[in-house]
Amino acid sequence: MKYYQRHIGDYSTATRHLTMLEHGAYTILLDLCYSTEQPLPLDQSRLFRLAMASTNEEQQAVASVLEEFFTRTETGWRNGRCDHEIAQYQQMREGGRRGAEKRWSAMAAPVASDALPNGVAIGGRWGGHQNPNANQEPITNNQTTNSQKKRRAPPSFDVASVAGLDSTAFQRWQDYRQSIGKPLKAASVAAAAQGLAAFGHEQAAVVHQSIANGWKGLFQVKGQQARPLVPGSDPKPTMRGPDGKVTPEYDAWAKRNVAG
Repeated sequence: MKYYQRHIGDYSTATRHLTMLEHGAYTILLDLCYSTEQPLPLDQSRLFRLAMASTNEEQQAVASVLEEFFTRTETGWRNGRCDHEIAQYQQMREGGRRGAEKRWSAMAAPVASDALPNGVAIGGRWGGHQNPNANQEPITNNQTTNSQKKRRAPPSFDVASVAGLDSTAFQRWQDYRQSIGKPLKAASVAAAAQGLAAFGHEQAAVVHQSIANGWKGLFQVKGQQARPLVPGSDPKPTMRGPDGKVTPEYDAWAKRNVAG
């Protein structure tokens, strides 16, 4: 073991009566047990040497600690706490070893030739060579790269389902965004169409304003910010007639702008 937990409260309670020299002897003996994962040797001279106890006082400290905290057995001096911690550690280590062997065995297991694509070679399963019965021509009709998956477009959105949308103005907005290299993303078309429809009868004027000013978004028409794309007076006063429908004058103006 390279590491073991030292429970300060437990240790302090059990060793409060020890001298400083005995504390040092106990710590060294514990380290020996954990590092070797074995009981301490019964041979006294060897044990003193391992514990670096050279003086009478040091050897007496080792002997006192052994007598109080260790049990003499046929295999050596044992400490109950050490035995418990070492057993847990060895069990965990063995479990990790078995798990690693299981993973490696699964990776090295032979695979039936009919379970592999033609022409595929797996090192160690055919001696590092291709299946001698394999077709040497690669199969590509079922291969899809990640980049191809990313290029798959989401389902298209039917703008005709947006109530009140001026489809002509919206198509013009889409063409403009395409022309400046900022096309509407498929996932944004619905939100853009609904946003334009919210401008009501000013949809064409809103698109006209954004195109004229080189904007990438749609905004409420304000004053005369937009520069006319074609000659003519402001069509906004004639956008809708008494019946609430778009007037011919405004329709002609919008078509001129779309054509321009």
